[in-house]
Amino acid sequence: MAVNELRYLQLKEIKYGVELDVPAATILSIFGFRAQAFWWPDIVTLVIMFSVFTICSFIYLHLYVKEKR
Repeated sequence: MAVNELRYLQLKEIKYGVELDVPAATILSIFGFRAQAFWWPDIVTLVIMFSVFTICSFIYLHLYVKEKR
């Protein structure tokens, strides 16, 4: 979410008579985020998480939930 909100932002501030102009991509890189890596790792991670949770749910239902007739 931080990359989504800050990747195109330009931060401007005037402090002690000096105008500071910092791109938010610089701040993201300080915290270890890459502004270019927005879609690919996120989509792959979501697909993997969805697959793992679906498989785990199926295994749980198959092993622990018995149909009563």
